[in-house]
Amino acid sequence: RHAPGAAHGQGRATALALAEDGYDIVALDVAAPLIYPPYPMGSTEELDSLRAAVEAAGRACLTVVADVRDDAAVSEAVHDATDLFGRIGGDTSGGGGSAPASARR
Repeated sequence: RHAPGAAHGQGRATALALAEDGYDIVALDVAAPLIYPPYPMGSTEELDSLRAAVEAAGRACLTVVADVRDDAAVSEAVHDATDLFGRIGGDTSGGGGSAPASARR
């Protein structure tokens, strides 16, 4: 399973639940501060601890630092995941972002 936004919060909880259910995990997170949204993003340390927790559950975990808004980075992550696991059997949508904008012209 591919789990973006996986370093902490709902993405991490989803990745761990899927690992407990027997899935290998591709954990993708931006792992860097962003201007928006105003809450902290995940970190590489959190991705590393997620990998350790998934492996402790007896599953494999590929961690990827990438921004889901970057098509090339996501394509590279998918390529790496299919090289390692052969295929991606599902995807969760835990990552992504938006920023408020004025509707006036």
